[in-house]
Amino acid sequence: MARISRKELKQDEVVLEMSKTVEFVQVHRDRLIIGGIVAAVLIIGGWGGYLLYSNRSESASEGLGKALETYHAPVRPVSLADSPNEVTFTTEQLRADASLRQFQQVADKYSMMRAGKVARYYVGLCQLELGHLADADKELNTAVSTGDSYVQPLARLALAGVQARENKAADAEQNFRYLVDHPSDTVPKITAQLALADYLGATKPAEAEKIYKELEAGKPDVQITELIQKQRAEIAK
Repeated sequence: MARISRKELKQDEVVLEMSKTVEFVQVHRDRLIIGGIVAAVLIIGGWGGYLLYSNRSESASEGLGKALETYHAPVRPVSLADSPNEVTFTTEQLRADASLRQFQQVADKYSMMRAGKVARYYVGLCQLELGHLADADKELNTAVSTGDSYVQPLARLALAGVQARENKAADAEQNFRYLVDHPSDTVPKITAQLALADYLGATKPAEAEKIYKELEAGKPDVQITELIQKQRAEIAK
């Protein structure tokens, strides 16, 4: 709340308040001195806590950034020499292994921060890339339960995909439908609908087609229309 400046106060009110303040200070001098010391300690402690959090947040973001750089690093042919100015890998598995270690460190060390929650999601993705479905399921479940509004939908979408590959049909469908019913900034409703329709295409093509028609009724853009056509073609095979 903004304070009213002295210039905005009437002169007699200023004089009255100042006289009251002087009197109060004279009577309660010792208490004010002690109170001032306590307040100073609290302020210093609060500032120190802020600096500590700020430093941790910066370290967490830096660690996540390095892990993401590894995760998105290019895979080069073995015959080509590694570039000293760029992180590269000769196989996707080596890249996933390296990424996993880095994301794991950030996720474990900064689990309560946004960077740590994002890292946990990527731990699950790395496990998926390495073919460790059970571990991917476990990590993505953790990301769903501990993540924030940014991470949870992404983790749930990835988890549904893992569960589909694990033949956990009921769980996968439940998570896909949850995303449709609870759209978010990171997984909009149209994205969830396409994912659900794609999943239902193999076992419940009629339901998938119903979703496609609903999407088409909303006159989607060219990109969405092409995705619908592509997924329909996959169902027809």
